[in-house]
Amino acid sequence: SSTTPRPAPRCPPVIDTASLPPKVTIPIETPFALTASASDADGDPITYNWEQYDRGPAHSLADGDTGSGPIFRSFNATASGARIFPQLASVLGADLVPGETWPTTTRDLTFRLTVRDNHDVPGTPQFGATVSANGIVIHTTDAAGPFAVTRPNTALTWGRGETHEVTWDVAGTDLAPVSCANVAIDLSDDGGETFAYPLSASAPNSGSMTIVVPDVADTDEARVRVSCADSIFFDISDVDFAIAATGDPDPGNASASVSTTSLAFVVAVGGADSDTLTISNQGDATSTLDYTITESSDECATADDLPWLAASPMSGSIAGQSSADVDVSVDSATLSPGGYVGYLCIASNDAQRPTIAVEVSLTVGGDDWIFRDGFDGFMR
Repeated sequence: SSTTPRPAPRCPPVIDTASLPPKVTIPIETPFALTASASDADGDPITYNWEQYDRGPAHSLADGDTGSGPIFRSFNATASGARIFPQLASVLGADLVPGETWPTTTRDLTFRLTVRDNHDVPGTPQFGATVSANGIVIHTTDAAGPFAVTRPNTALTWGRGETHEVTWDVAGTDLAPVSCANVAIDLSDDGGETFAYPLSASAPNSGSMTIVVPDVADTDEARVRVSCADSIFFDISDVDFAIAATGDPDPGNASASVSTTSLAFVVAVGGADSDTLTISNQGDATSTLDYTITESSDECATADDLPWLAASPMSGSIAGQSSADVDVSVDSATLSPGGYVGYLCIASNDAQRPTIAVEVSLTVGGDDWIFRDGFDGFMR
């Protein structure tokens, strides 16, 4: 007699759990990437699909991030275990794809990774045996961000072997809860599609780093990426620049940054309090940051006089790679119990970021007041 061989059982792919993203806190309005790897014992061509699956009430795409529900749509599976949020084209300057928007609130984003082996289904990368990793949570905080490359950020030229300054807006990411101590800096010569040239594997997240341009062939499609070295968020310079035998000297442009974009105070009726805001000039040593501070009740659309809010000094000059402290004080002497929100508007000669708005919230009457009328009582 003869025995007919039975086909080997089909094995589903296996996700390497050690490759899954850790639970981290990232800044708002900042790109990030989720990555993972998997294998298949049968050698089938596996595909990956990262999807957000937070639930929330239905709302218009124009509403943006409402603090709940999904803000990133699903796409077809790909052969790469990485997905960039939002789509890379949007990070590089194109409009956001319908169904994607920047996170702008403090919240959790929950993701699922599905891996398929596409066994016996050529040309249809959505089928076959599947395995998934669920409940991958990323926390966003509006206490930091947007993290952004600020130099190079124009159509300039770098020369091979030259020393140049890379600057970025730290935007509170060096502080808790983001706590990004170091960044990696990489160079692309193909418009930001790949970053094959490391400029610094681990630089302090201070907002400025001097690099040496590597031996890259002439290109008009250079970009710089600055990534948190131990997290998932990054930014890429906004426009292509050139690399050639000889480049342009770094301009002495000022680059403004603040230690935080929000301050919160709680005082008793008639009470007062103060805190310190630090303004930094992350431009090179030849630059000078000139700033003035005004008050506003409408996110710096117009100037306003808020009698309960004060800052000192209201203007000043800061040398490159230096910082200055501003005393921010609140006084509830003329206020009734309740919640108040105002803004300190820091205008400067930073061409990339001419105005920085710092939100200041004041609760008069202690914590008990917050819940008296629900969460809708803050006055602007």
